[in-house]
Amino acid sequence: MDYTSIGFGVLAFSFGLITTILRIKNPSKLKKLQAMKEAWGEKVGTLVHFIGYTIVPIGVGIVFIILGIKGISVF
Repeated sequence: MDYTSIGFGVLAFSFGLITTILRIKNPSKLKKLQAMKEAWGEKVGTLVHFIGYTIVPIGVGIVFIILGIKGISVF
């Protein structure tokens, strides 16, 4: 078991979850979301932010946790 990979996985996964919760409850706290909406419009800005700050971190977190449990070091 590689605890470093698991730790980074938990951090990445948590970041994605926190971003999701903030987007639902208080989107005004997400400054980059607001900037992306201004730059690319409401739909595209929200989609890019959702992919980059929610989907990717959650996916990376899951992969890191699984690899860490299997004993594979990501770093």
